[in-house]
Amino acid sequence: MMRIMINALHTHTGGGLVYLNEILARLPQEAGLEWHVACQARHQDMLAVPGFMTVHALQPPKNRLLLLLWEQVVFPFWCRKQGVDTVFCNANYAPLLAPKPMICLHNTLKATAPGLRLYWWGLRLLTKLSLCRSVAIFSVAQHIVGEYTRAKALLAKVKIAPPGVTPPPDIQLPIGRDPDLVVAVGNVYPQKQYPLLIQAFALLRQERPNSRLMIVGEAGPDGQAEWVKMQALIAEHGLADAVTLVGAQSHAEVLKSLRKAGVFVSCARAEAFNMPLLEAMALGTAIVASDLPHYRDEIAGDGLVYVPVSQGGDVAAAFAVALYGVLENPVLAEQVGQYAQAKAQAFTWERTVAVIMAEIRALAAA
Repeated sequence: MMRIMINALHTHTGGGLVYLNEILARLPQEAGLEWHVACQARHQDMLAVPGFMTVHALQPPKNRLLLLLWEQVVFPFWCRKQGVDTVFCNANYAPLLAPKPMICLHNTLKATAPGLRLYWWGLRLLTKLSLCRSVAIFSVAQHIVGEYTRAKALLAKVKIAPPGVTPPPDIQLPIGRDPDLVVAVGNVYPQKQYPLLIQAFALLRQERPNSRLMIVGEAGPDGQAEWVKMQALIAEHGLADAVTLVGAQSHAEVLKSLRKAGVFVSCARAEAFNMPLLEAMALGTAIVASDLPHYRDEIAGDGLVYVPVSQGGDVAAAFAVALYGVLENPVLAEQVGQYAQAKAQAFTWERTVAVIMAEIRALAAA
């Protein structure tokens, strides 16, 4: 019997939470495998853990640094006391002393910001150490793997396990599109470039006065400065009646917002994957996005309207033009949405779980 501990100590919001919950729902109850989930007690209700798994609601320190130290020093020995054989970590790094850790790369180092350099330096270091310790390495996208290692021995251990997408049937049913609604989804971080989006939207409103912008996502401690900038720009451009900062939404509510949108927009300068973009594709919503290489190479191909953000110039104006072009041309919007929807069919949670389970079964048989 192999006892597997799923480390969800850091999983309580955003795409990481969706990723883990979708995986948990599909992991098999299988002879020879015993599943356990470790989480913070205050986040337990956010996890959708199947009944055959054992949940360990722990109470580590709430402070970020103390939690990190606790996870590296106390948690590994607690796992060994529980008789754990391997620890699957839904994060870039693992408790280095834990038995046979497995990690899942969710972060790109290109998302660094001046005020968070120490955090990203620590993330890079812990990830590199975890790569060396891990018996299996998963990544949500190929393009981020090279940011952490180019060692052939480590690259050989990497398996790509991208997110899937399975919109609920009630979301897939026809929902009236709002031809004036622009929607952006993602928690507020500097790399999301929401101030740039608001500037682009102000230009769009000059040509389409009925347009509205909805930004779905909360601002944690790392996003407070961006939140202040966003509010200042809304006031400066007189957009209080046109821009809604929704804050956090449930996953079901996010999907409904994406299905209703006339266009989904992402101005991000860096993304590891971008799950809302994939979900918008699956729902047939037209998308305007930064021309990030992995969007073309790994996710959408030509299924998006791309804005060449790396070429300089007035990027806000370029986004405004792209948004105007889609909103003013419903035929184009429908064609782009249909093409993207077809591309999204390649991404299923069953395929994601199959990649993970292949490594777990190989470890159990070793």
